[in-house]
Amino acid sequence: MELRKSSTYGKVNPKTGHVPSLEEVEIHAEIRNLYDKEDDAEILAEEESIKDEDFRTTHEQLRVLERVYHDIIERQLEERRAWGWRTIHNKHLYSHMVMGNLVETVFYMIITGWQVYTIRKWFSGGPALGK
Repeated sequence: MELRKSSTYGKVNPKTGHVPSLEEVEIHAEIRNLYDKEDDAEILAEEESIKDEDFRTTHEQLRVLERVYHDIIERQLEERRAWGWRTIHNKHLYSHMVMGNLVETVFYMIITGWQVYTIRKWFSGGPALGK
């Protein structure tokens, strides 16, 4: 179990109710670094290397890409969690199956031993069948 502060790692996800993981924080830090580079773009805009219209379009596209990237990361993390749960569940089912087979094998061995004992007594002439 891992405890994280929302003040350090970001707001709680309304869908899951969890604070972002370290991986998500690193990813968003990288994206924020891209936004910090927008200051450089503003300097270029002041020098009239790029137009304001192009800058706004690029900024919108960056936001769209960030949302899509965040959705992809979220889906991948959800798949990893699901995969981990399936792995645990399959291990439990496997151990349950092994234990069932072991009990069944022991039961059949006891029945076989009892049958061998009964047949031996019967051939030796003793009252093996209750007579």
